[in-house]
Amino acid sequence: MPESILLTGSTGFLGKVVLQELLRQSKSLNLRSIYLPIRATSEENAFIRLKNEIFESPCLRDLKSFRDVSITPVWSDLDKPSLGISEKTLSIISQKITQTIHCAATVEFDSSLSNSVRTNVGGTLELFHLTKNFLHKPRFTFVSTAYVHAPASEQHFEEKPVLLSRPASEIYTEICKGNFSEKDLLRETGQANSYTLSKCLAEHLLILESRSENLQIVRPSIISACLKHPFPGWIDSGAAFAGFVAMLGTGKLRAVSARPNILLNVVPCDVVAKEIIQISNHKEEDKDLIRQCVVARESSLSIKECRYSITKYFTSNQLSGPPDIRYVGPNGIVFQIADLFFHTIPLLYQSLVQYFGRDFAKAKQTWKMLKKIRLANKEFSCFTHHEFNFSTALPTVNFARESYLDLICAGVSKHIIKRSTLRRRSRTPESDQENN
Repeated sequence: MPESILLTGSTGFLGKVVLQELLRQSKSLNLRSIYLPIRATSEENAFIRLKNEIFESPCLRDLKSFRDVSITPVWSDLDKPSLGISEKTLSIISQKITQTIHCAATVEFDSSLSNSVRTNVGGTLELFHLTKNFLHKPRFTFVSTAYVHAPASEQHFEEKPVLLSRPASEIYTEICKGNFSEKDLLRETGQANSYTLSKCLAEHLLILESRSENLQIVRPSIISACLKHPFPGWIDSGAAFAGFVAMLGTGKLRAVSARPNILLNVVPCDVVAKEIIQISNHKEEDKDLIRQCVVARESSLSIKECRYSITKYFTSNQLSGPPDIRYVGPNGIVFQIADLFFHTIPLLYQSLVQYFGRDFAKAKQTWKMLKKIRLANKEFSCFTHHEFNFSTALPTVNFARESYLDLICAGVSKHIIKRSTLRRRSRTPESDQENN
């Protein structure tokens, strides 16, 4: 039977690469059509976003095989009942979809717990409830995160649901009613932030709703630049590790809250995409429910290696200021002093000079950079101070750490830093006003 796939999150980094990989494998998958729910203000706007953000992306621009597969945008909104999809569209896709791959999510670590849970839990459950009643009982593949595990240094994290102090349904109801303290819930569950807690709750509730039938859960670690497909170094998201690389490489981030010997489990995006597709096409007799999409310890990147390689690459390939990493160490009084002298004082002084020089746009930009640096050191301390030891790893992923770090640096330089610089230069005062 030909496959028809409902793929969410196609405008995001991972979603684009999953789409590219589906099209690349379309013949072997017997793929006939792909439906892409896209958040938009209208059906017409959904088509515009499909063209501008997906088809015009370097990730898909040169791929010819999509001509053999029907690609249809679906005007939707994960935060609305029935995902905001019209009854007419639902009646059509409900007769065709054979599998669902759910990549869409709110990924900001500093997002409020209410916002994260509304999309990552509520939207996920709504999508599952919709699709489980479709004609072909489509398989449902949910992209979670390997960091649903509470940070610990002496534990091997296994491919099974994370233990919670009380039922996930009780915690979810409490959050939906607004009767909660975010700080207390994170402390109770041991979760690092609102994002990981929302993914943890979504896993539990999906397993409860599905009774483990037609459900697969994929847990990737830190997703970064592609190894091979669509081409080496492709990355289009400045979030997570790429944000660190960009700030370190351009000399913005000088004091890093981290333990130098901690290993970061960074996995190439195209490897994650292939794993998602492989898992979503498992045979029915394969009962694996949760798969960790992580690299082995020998392929993990230490903070010390990252500092060396990023400094080396961007010193030779400067785009703005040279790398100027002055301090890397655990959060404490020494880090706080380093942060004060290398970030707070110089950036506050710079913003004041710009403000009194009536360059208000640059003063605002400098102040935003200070807040971004503070947020990066705060929100990623979970990964830079704790080592996650996973019980399983992808056996086929094996790469030289230094060469992959260079590939990440090259990708961030070309697709994140240069693109951001061009966008800033192309803005006019009028366009800035429109965006605010």
